Amino acid sequence: MKPKAFSFKARKVLRATALAHQITYKKQSFILKRHLAFLAGFAILYVSALALGKRYRTIRCFISRCDVRNSPNTLEEDLCGPKRDYGAELKNICNENENAWKERKLTVVTVVRRHDDEFKLTAKMVLRQSWIAFSWILVLENIQTKAEMRRLRELADSDCRVQLVENAKNGEPFNSKNLALEHVKEQSSPYFRFVQAGEYLDFTTFEKSIWMLESNHNFYMASSFSLFKRDSNEVWKKGLHSGKSLLEDGLDLKNMSAIIRSAVLYSTPCKFETDVFHHLDDWGYHFCLAKEGIWGSTIPEVLSVYVPNTKIEQERQVIENVSTLLRSTYEGLTHSFPVIDAQPSTALESISAETLKNSLRIIRPTILVLIPWMSIGGADLANVRIVKELFDMGYHITIVCSLLDIDHDSMALREQFAPYTRDIFVLPGFLRLVDMPRFLKYIILSREIQKMFLSNSMLGYSLLPWLTQMCPELQIVDYVHNEEEGWNNGGYATYSVIHKQYLHCTFTSSKKAKRFMERRGRSSQDVNVAYLGIDLTEIESVKLQSPQLIREQMNIDKSAVVISYLGRLVHFKRPLLVVEAYRRLLIRISEKMNIPFDKKIILLVGGDGPEMPKISTIAEATTEGEIRVLGGLKHQDLLRYLFITDIFCLPSLAEGIPFTVAEAMALGAVPIVTDRGGFPELLTRNKKHGIILKVTENDELDTELLTSELQKLVLGNGDLQGMRMRGENHIRETFDKGRLIPALVRRILSCPRKKIQFRPSFNDSSLYYGVDHVLRQAAKLSDYHAIQKALEHHK
Repeated sequence: MKPKAFSFKARKVLRATALAHQITYKKQSFILKRHLAFLAGFAILYVSALALGKRYRTIRCFISRCDVRNSPNTLEEDLCGPKRDYGAELKNICNENENAWKERKLTVVTVVRRHDDEFKLTAKMVLRQSWIAFSWILVLENIQTKAEMRRLRELADSDCRVQLVENAKNGEPFNSKNLALEHVKEQSSPYFRFVQAGEYLDFTTFEKSIWMLESNHNFYMASSFSLFKRDSNEVWKKGLHSGKSLLEDGLDLKNMSAIIRSAVLYSTPCKFETDVFHHLDDWGYHFCLAKEGIWGSTIPEVLSVYVPNTKIEQERQVIENVSTLLRSTYEGLTHSFPVIDAQPSTALESISAETLKNSLRIIRPTILVLIPWMSIGGADLANVRIVKELFDMGYHITIVCSLLDIDHDSMALREQFAPYTRDIFVLPGFLRLVDMPRFLKYIILSREIQKMFLSNSMLGYSLLPWLTQMCPELQIVDYVHNEEEGWNNGGYATYSVIHKQYLHCTFTSSKKAKRFMERRGRSSQDVNVAYLGIDLTEIESVKLQSPQLIREQMNIDKSAVVISYLGRLVHFKRPLLVVEAYRRLLIRISEKMNIPFDKKIILLVGGDGPEMPKISTIAEATTEGEIRVLGGLKHQDLLRYLFITDIFCLPSLAEGIPFTVAEAMALGAVPIVTDRGGFPELLTRNKKHGIILKVTENDELDTELLTSELQKLVLGNGDLQGMRMRGENHIRETFDKGRLIPALVRRILSCPRKKIQFRPSFNDSSLYYGVDHVLRQAAKLSDYHAIQKALEHHK
C-alpha cells in the first residue's frame, strides 16, 4: 500500500521542526564544546596549580628546613617530611604486617581531653614514627562533643595500633594515667612511654629510645633533650643525666617524656599522685621511681617539642616554693639519688649479631650515608651537597654518624642536612660501641638498603668485612677526601686501600690522593678523581653586598688589611702557626724594619676545635694589632668574613681540595697555602692564583716562611690584585659544584657491582678486631659511656 503523502502544511511543519532540532543540536554542540573547552582549560590550570603548589611547598619546606623542631605549630611535616619518610609509606600493619605488629616492643599512652589541632598533629607524628611495632592507648577524659568522639573512633578504626579507653571516673589527669598503667600491663610490651597531646615527636624518637635501652641493659629509662616553643625557641638540655640537680630546678623544671621498662610496673608501687606539684605529676612519678633505685640517662639530641600551656605556666608561678616542695617530698633523694653509669665497651667483649625487626615498606630506593659527624668543615659541607643531590634525584637518605663530640659541637651542620632527611642516627648518642655493628645491620635490613656511601668513618671501614658478610647485597662506595701521612700512616686513604676487596668503587678529591693510594696497592681503574666544587650562586649573592658596609657593621676600618684563618682549629691545619706569623709580621713592620705603614692589620680566626683555648689566650694577651677569635661560624657568616678578607692563610699539613680556599679565591682573597694535599691542583703553580709554601714540618722554619710571604703582600711587593682577579676567574671556570656534584652522584649510582668472595660467618674475627680498633683509637667519641660522662659536665 502506498504511503499517504503529507500535505503542504504538514511538510512545512515538519521542515520547521527539523530545522528547530538542527538549531537546537548546533546550540547544544556549541555549548558542549564550550563546556569541554572550559573543563580542559580548568584541568590545565589545576595541573599547573598543583605543579606550582608543589614547587611552592618544596621551597617553603626548604626555607623552614623541613624540620618539625623548627615549625611544630604548622603542618610543615605534611608539606615535606613524611613524603620522603618511611612513616608515610608503612604497610597495612593489620593485614600485610600482622606478625610484626604483634611483636611490638612499645606501648604509647596519651590522655586525650579534646580532639583539636594539637592532638591531630601529635597523632600524625606518633603514627608516622620510623618504629612501627607499638600500641597506642588513648585514655579519653571528659570528651565534650559527639563529633570529637566520632573522630577519635574513626582514628582507632583506621589504624589497628590505636586503642580507646574511656575513663569513667574522669576528674584529675593522674586518675587517667594510673588507668593507663593498668592497660600497659595487659599489652605485655617491654617498654612504655607517655606522649602528651601537643607534644611533637622527631620521626625517629621511638626507634632511638628503644635501641638505647636495648643497648644499655642497666638503664630503666631513656629521655632526650626537648625544644620549648615560646617567643624564642628554648632547647632544654636537662634530662635523666641531670640526676639530683633536677630537684633544685623548681619552676624551671620542664616537661620530660621518657621511655620506661614495663618491668617497673611490677617491681615498684609507683603511681601518679595528686597534682601537688601543679602539673608536674610526671616528675612525681619519675622521682618515685628514683626512690626505688630506678633511673636512666639521656639521648643528647632534641627528640620532642612542646608548646607550653600559657595558663598552666601562669598557675605554676603562684607556687613560689616548688623546689622546696620537691625536696621535702623526696627528702631522701637529695642524699641518695640513683646514679646509673653506662657500661663502657671493652676490648674483645662479646658482640652479638642478633638485631631487632622493623618491617618498613620501601617505596623509593634508600641510600645509607655513613660519615663521622656533621661538624663545620670542608668534608662535612661536601657531604651536605652530595645528600642534597641524592634527594633531588628522588632517593631516600638514611644518615649514620659514627662519632659525637659534645664539647665541640660535632653536629653543627645538622640543620643543613635536615631539609633532605630526618632519618639521622648519631650512634654514640644512644648506643654502646659493641652494639653499633648490629644496629648498622638493622638499619640496612629495615630500610632494604642496597647501596652505602662511606666517607671518613673509621667505624665504617673497620666493619666492612663483617658487614659485607651480613648484608651480601650491599654495594659500598667510598670517598677519600685526602691522605694524612701524620695519622695512621695515611689516614682514611690507607683504610680504603686495606679494605679494597670490599669496595665496589672509590672516589677521591685530588690526583695526589689517588697517586698515594696507587702506591699503596690500589688499582688505577678502581680509584676515580672527582672534584666537588663550591656553590657559585651563594658566592654571587654575597658579592651583591657592599664589602665596605660589611666592614662597617663588623667595626673594621675600610682601609685595614684583613688576614684570616677560617676552619677547624686542629693541630694538622696549624692555626697557631698563622697566629705566630701574624705577631712576627707586626714586629717586623713596627720595630725591627722601621717601615712606615699607616694601615691597621687585623687577624680573624674563625672555627672551633681543640686549639681554641690556646688561641683565645694569645688573643687576649696581644697588645699589638688585633686578633679576633670568632668561634664556630655558620656558612653564610663565613662567606661574609671571606668577602672582606685580603689574605687567607691555611698552612695545613694535610688537605684534599679545601672548599674554604676555593670560596676565598672566588670572593677575591689571595690564599697562602702549602704544597700538601690538593692545594697545588686548586691553585695551579704556573698561573699564580696564590702563594704555595714549600713546607718543612718544622714549625719555626714554616712560620718564618709564612711571615715573609705575608710581608710581601701586605707591603705591596706581591702581585695582590693580579692574583685576586686570576683566582676569581679560575674558580668560576673550573670549580662550580652545580656541574661537579651531579656528575659525581651519577658516577656513584652507576658504579658497577663487584663480585666479592667470602664465607658467611656470624662470629667472624674481623668484627671483634674492627670494634677493638675503634675502641683504641676513638673511645671518647664513639661509646655511650664516654658521652654520658661528657653530659655530666652540662648538668
